[in-house]
Amino acid sequence: MKKLCLIACLLLTFLVSGTAQISWQWAHAGGSAGPLMTGTMDLDVCDITTDKWGNMYVVADMYTLDMYIANQTFPGFGDPDALQTCIACFGCDGTLKWYKMLIGSSSQAISIKTDTVGGVYVAGAEYISAAAGGGGPDSGYIMNATTTDTVIAPINGHIGTGDLYRTMYLLKLDTGGAFNWYRWIEPDTTTMFATNESGIYDMNVDPSGNAYLLCMLKPGLYGGTFVAPDSVVYAPYILKYDPTGVCTGGFRLPITSVNYQAKLHMTRDSKRNRFYLDGYSGDTAGDTAWIGGVMISGVYLACFNDTGGMLWMAHDSMTGPVASVQDRVALDRYGNIYMTGGSQWGVYFNGTEFTGGGAFAIKLDTNGHNVWVSQCANNDAVEGYGIAVSNDTVAVVGMYSTNFMTWGADTIGGFAPYQTFVCRLDANTGAGIYLDTVRTDGNLCLPASGGGFVFGSNGSIAADPFGNFYTGGMFTSQIFLAGDTLTNIGSYSNWWVAKLGTGNCSVPVFELGSTTLHTGSISVFPNPSYGELNIDGAALGSVVEVFNAQGQIVYSGTIGSTLQTLRLNHLNPACYYLRISDPSGNRSTKTFVLQ
Repeated sequence: MKKLCLIACLLLTFLVSGTAQISWQWAHAGGSAGPLMTGTMDLDVCDITTDKWGNMYVVADMYTLDMYIANQTFPGFGDPDALQTCIACFGCDGTLKWYKMLIGSSSQAISIKTDTVGGVYVAGAEYISAAAGGGGPDSGYIMNATTTDTVIAPINGHIGTGDLYRTMYLLKLDTGGAFNWYRWIEPDTTTMFATNESGIYDMNVDPSGNAYLLCMLKPGLYGGTFVAPDSVVYAPYILKYDPTGVCTGGFRLPITSVNYQAKLHMTRDSKRNRFYLDGYSGDTAGDTAWIGGVMISGVYLACFNDTGGMLWMAHDSMTGPVASVQDRVALDRYGNIYMTGGSQWGVYFNGTEFTGGGAFAIKLDTNGHNVWVSQCANNDAVEGYGIAVSNDTVAVVGMYSTNFMTWGADTIGGFAPYQTFVCRLDANTGAGIYLDTVRTDGNLCLPASGGGFVFGSNGSIAADPFGNFYTGGMFTSQIFLAGDTLTNIGSYSNWWVAKLGTGNCSVPVFELGSTTLHTGSISVFPNPSYGELNIDGAALGSVVEVFNAQGQIVYSGTIGSTLQTLRLNHLNPACYYLRISDPSGNRSTKTFVLQ
């Protein structure tokens, strides 16, 4: 028994330390033969997310001619020139679990998110006309493989022969792909209206299943609870929908812009009831945004409370060299914020100078202060497109077109034209620890292309609880990942998704925190233990947590003396993980055996 516990403990230590070999685990492609379109009509990933079980969900573009996902083919239907939305779920092991098609006259997703109680949420833009077919006049439908799953009926019973213009929707499925509900995001009195400048930027969901939509709104009453006035031009709102699809209110953010298509993304911190908005204003000459009364012409990150009041803002110098961001920020469990993008040499962000041009990553604390800035070295164009954090590791996915690119100790060679890189960083220091590329046959391969108003991607990378990262984008010919060759079957581009990590799909990798204490400063004994565990040398007020091999907290307490005894007789004999967090935020991690 003792020998088995020690072996289990060694395995747990291996998993929590993150020392397992990192590599590309699997890769899949999706797309359709479709028309040979270019520009905004390229097939691309729109967003990626995960759930607590390690499943990965993707929304991506699709034409309806000769569709395929992960080597499974499906016959075409409808208008082959109309861009539609594919929603797919892959297991942590790469198995395609299910997929759906959202069909109208035209459709494009903006965001996909999950809650912790089995919900999957998709938000985007939809246009429906009487010619859409399938579900009858002025309706769309959700298809399960080749059969109609659910008809999306028009609001207020409007049936007609003309076009019904829609700009925003919110869809809820469960984690098995079953339809829950569908909501048009528009004024309650709407039946039919012409194209307008309403639209969606981004969407987030809290653990309980409340959805928050960052959007422009057509003036009117929403859900009988919130009125969007007609006096504010290009001002974003946040609308809240409960888990049953009922609009429960909203508020306007103190932001105005001279260009409603400026990049803008949202991340919600549900533990602290905060919203983080990041973006940049500067695609077009003269672009500016006013945020909390401050004029911004460049990259910004703003923090708002639950009613839209601005708490703080970080931004670049707004003069001289320029920077950009393409994706929403990421948060760790302590509320630290991680942001990526690209900059020219000499940009100052939040008081810190970028000493080189190219991709960057920044960590900020909950008060908006820079913790570290990390940059790559290169000799041409490099830009970070997306960022995610899992435990003590940050991953950045981006684009490069250069003879070489270095981040940390790793260097990758250049290819032409633009290619995709993934870099892993130490979340505590920002130091580069891994750099790799998505290998191609010499043609284009990009990560998901970045968010915007109504059209564009919002997420190009996501993390699961097991230390794995999932990313995706578009490619024009062939890419080579995880021993597989993915081939574009006919459109200008098809899309790809892949997993970077290990084979671990069940044991959570624990987060060690911002700093690890010196190993000699705290003693834990006896080890193995028969029910009582002594902790010597921990600071008074430190929080002690004990986890089992499944990552569940089985004991929690506070250090009240220099020699503290934990009574753990109620726990089964096994290997456990001990984490001690002192009042300054430093953390020590140890493993021990109970017999």
